[in-house]
Amino acid sequence: MGDALERQPASSPPAKGLLQQKFIAARRRRTLVRRLALGAVAVYALLIGGLLLYTLGKPGTRTVPARPARRPAAVMPTPAPLTATEYERHALDQLRAAIAAWRVAPDKIRQARDLAQRGHQESARQALEQLQQEDPHNLELHLELAQLYLQKKDYQRAADLSQRVLNMDPARDSARNVLAMAYSQMGRHDQALMLAQWILDTNLNAALAHRIAAAAYQQQGHFDQELGHLRKWAALEPDNIEATRRVAEAQLRLHAYDQAQPLLEDIVVKQPDNAEAFRQLAVCYAQQKQAGKSVEILTRALALFGAPKISGWFGDKGFDAIRDQKIFSILQQQLSQPALAAQTARSGEERIDMNQVFDEKKANQLQELLKEKKRKD
Repeated sequence: MGDALERQPASSPPAKGLLQQKFIAARRRRTLVRRLALGAVAVYALLIGGLLLYTLGKPGTRTVPARPARRPAAVMPTPAPLTATEYERHALDQLRAAIAAWRVAPDKIRQARDLAQRGHQESARQALEQLQQEDPHNLELHLELAQLYLQKKDYQRAADLSQRVLNMDPARDSARNVLAMAYSQMGRHDQALMLAQWILDTNLNAALAHRIAAAAYQQQGHFDQELGHLRKWAALEPDNIEATRRVAEAQLRLHAYDQAQPLLEDIVVKQPDNAEAFRQLAVCYAQQKQAGKSVEILTRALALFGAPKISGWFGDKGFDAIRDQKIFSILQQQLSQPALAAQTARSGEERIDMNQVFDEKKANQLQELLKEKKRKD
């Protein structure tokens, strides 16, 4: 047996090698079958696709919508170029129309202004807006319309129009004023202040610019700068009671009661119907611990404006400095009782001597005003 094994050829593979070869051959056969099957499926799909294409391509099988006939594009005639004579005639016509509009514009603007002054602001607005369509480049017209919008409290449109004017004519002061006022009324105080300073750069005596700047500084809490501009405004318009009143109010905010006092005294004499000035003057005296003068002014105010209005003043913190004074307490108690309040008011009307509060001239002026009011009542 050993000899037989020795005679076996050396190239004969072992049993394990034969099994592996059989497995590889079987796998190749399966791969070939799978490829043949995929090829057959592909051929079948191509055949079906070709039949479908052939069927759809036969006449009568499908309906092709007819294309609408294209409308020929409209050919705009090219205008013939103007000759030199025609061009000159056209330019003359345009200038003639512009001059006609310029001639009538001032009269129409004046008529609209008259309408607004008579109280017909809506009619004035319509007239100016119609004129604006006819003459859109007239700066005077834009400015007049902007001022009318300002009067009607249409501040945004006033700002837009005045800014349009400034874009074409930055040196026009009236447009700067309207734009600054519009911004101030809209509460846009930073822009208003910037415009006011621009106006003052070229005109230090512009009272309106000082007024707008003062309002802006007040809103920003810069009361010293506010007072500076208000004093300049009052100096430029010494007869303007509003300017004087604003100066006095600014001084009260800065607790400069001794400076506000003479201004408020002038106001209550010149404007005896100004209840707020009476209240501020009474507070001014109280802050200087002049209880007698404060009560005297409150008594005069009681005679002029009545107990219901004056009673509300006593809660003002400005009277805290004299609230413990007996004379002040008595007046407050009298106001709480209608009969006593009426009696106090009558005594205020009949009292002649006011020299303890004002100088003789001011006392006589206010007394005459009280007597005149009594005659009218």
